[in-house]
Amino acid sequence: MLPNITKSLAIALMEMYPNYPADDDISLWEIFRHDGYAQASEEEQNKIKLSSARFRYDYENQRGFFDVYFPYISSNEFHNKSILDLGSFTGGRLVQWVERYKLSEANGIDINPIFAEAGNMFAKEKGVNATFDTGYAESLSYETNSIDFIF
Repeated sequence: MLPNITKSLAIALMEMYPNYPADDDISLWEIFRHDGYAQASEEEQNKIKLSSARFRYDYENQRGFFDVYFPYISSNEFHNKSILDLGSFTGGRLVQWVERYKLSEANGIDINPIFAEAGNMFAKEKGVNATFDTGYAESLSYETNSIDFIF
């Protein structure tokens, strides 16, 4: 009898929490794989990119990653420093860090060129010194000691 209860519970949970996001869920990278993005005009695609970046920006603004997970690091330690964010997604988080911690330079790297486009568009919109590129952590082209923090 237990296997039937377990199976029923599993089915109920899968229906409550589907394993694939909704077509309009801008919080996840899968939004860029849906037809709503793939078949959209360039203007609509850019709106989706910026919406994703803004979502991450607002989320970070409310949470404060470094404040939550690294409370022993004073926010002053970031002032006028550079940071590299590996896995920067659409850039909202990093742009928020530049503003919050008064970083002098920020670089974001992720594997999808759509993410770099979104990050660069959002950084330009917010007027911050952040650059986003496509790449892999295993093959970075930064000079030794040219970055103060790597996340």
